[in-house]
Amino acid sequence: VIHLGDDIAPQTFYRAKASENIYITLPKEQKVSKMMIYTGETRHDFDGGYRIKSSENDGEFGSKNEVVFDGAFKWTRIVIKKDVSAIMLQSTNTREISFGEIALFDENDNLIDIRATNIESSYSEEFDDKIQIRELTDEGYTAPKDTTEMNTTYFDEVYFAQTAYEYANGIEGYETVHPPLGKIIQSIPIALTGRMTPFTWRIGGTICGVIIIIVTYFLAKQIFKKSSYARVAAILVSLSGLHFVQTRIGTIDSYLCLFTILSYLFMFKFVDNGKFRNFLLSGIFFGCAFATKWSGAFGGIGLAILFFRYLQKNKYWTTYTLDFKEIFKNLREKNITKWILRGCFCFILVPGVIYCSSYLLFPNTTKAHNLNDVSEQSLNLFDYHSNEDTPHPYSSKWYTCPIALKPMFYDYNANDKTEIYLMANYVIAYVSVIALLISVYFGLAKKDRMSTYIILAYLSLWLPYGLISRPMFLYHYLPASIFAILAIVNLFYQLPGIRKIIPFYLAAVLISFIICYPKMVGI
Repeated sequence: VIHLGDDIAPQTFYRAKASENIYITLPKEQKVSKMMIYTGETRHDFDGGYRIKSSENDGEFGSKNEVVFDGAFKWTRIVIKKDVSAIMLQSTNTREISFGEIALFDENDNLIDIRATNIESSYSEEFDDKIQIRELTDEGYTAPKDTTEMNTTYFDEVYFAQTAYEYANGIEGYETVHPPLGKIIQSIPIALTGRMTPFTWRIGGTICGVIIIIVTYFLAKQIFKKSSYARVAAILVSLSGLHFVQTRIGTIDSYLCLFTILSYLFMFKFVDNGKFRNFLLSGIFFGCAFATKWSGAFGGIGLAILFFRYLQKNKYWTTYTLDFKEIFKNLREKNITKWILRGCFCFILVPGVIYCSSYLLFPNTTKAHNLNDVSEQSLNLFDYHSNEDTPHPYSSKWYTCPIALKPMFYDYNANDKTEIYLMANYVIAYVSVIALLISVYFGLAKKDRMSTYIILAYLSLWLPYGLISRPMFLYHYLPASIFAILAIVNLFYQLPGIRKIIPFYLAAVLISFIICYPKMVGI
């Protein structure tokens, strides 16, 4: 949680109407160096702008262009550097926008106390009192001197953090292009603390990132049966740039990754011991992954193959013929009907219930009150993704993700010239490509069970992106990257002669992580 985000931010908000002007009258004329404005909920990517000026007829401060508030829960700095006795926010937009705070700083960068200042709206006459508009100036102590990723949403947080806030407060959710479960989980720290801050909208994903490391440990132990290899896997995941950066931003990919690898952990357990509870747990976590993002369904390809491999291994299924007479004969003779029914229950019915429940249990936020609503919203979701073709400068071709050919830019702080990038630990990324190829060899040529498990899961989570036409991004590779790391561990397992270099390899990984660290956290 180091450098994760501030735990202070405005908590009261004023919703300005479309074309509503706001007037702040200072007790006396004084030097104002800058104004900091904090936005709350916004219902559009760009809510339009305001002209910041000292009076109706004066020019705008600093620029003739309007100030555009381009996202939720963000501080915006407006340079003033003038002696003023009044400030006007003249609306040029046609949509409502929520403001959390307006703060002014003097020439020495000290906060000006404007709590008792006269503040009015062009709509003030419509109110019986002016208590609500006072919420614009009641939390000046929360205002930072500059905007950074520590106090402001960045990248897709402008969608997910806002929606998590709305879920926590029973308000209709803004982000609807993914199923609700990830946003529901993200809202839990906000609801429990009653605070909407960068820390609370990010901490859920960060905790999830820690759990991913733990689950990877047990996943590796399940595959390799030794704690020493499991420890190597856990260390590699903790030093993976992809995992580190993506679990510190307030989006839902952490939850997708966790649910996906949990579904594989319990399927691996099931294939090894045949216990139905593991089969059921695999189906439950598969359903959770799908209810977080539709791409969670990709993991179902590998899970289904592992299931039928279990049936074949235990002689429930012995033929691959397409002759239906042979198939039905096989069904009768081997009595696998119960397992087919169990498969339908655990991987169709249970995920379906989880998916629908993520909508129906929260009707105030999802606006889904019945199955028809769920179906309609799912169709809208499909239409969005199937028609999304907006170019993005940091999109990645799916086949470049294993080596993170194009790091993804997340944020730039003009004040201290720092940047945040989603990037790989390249000592892991390049070695993983070699390890995956070697695992393919051992899986196909040597019929090695462990190599087969790893490659099957990896390809299931990576190859389907090759069939998707919409722009793809490096963060989509996160679940597959866990199995790419397991392939590295498999490399050491399969080639005993190179095990002695493990400490040196881990040292190189650590050095690479330290070198990339400033770009990954924005310092």
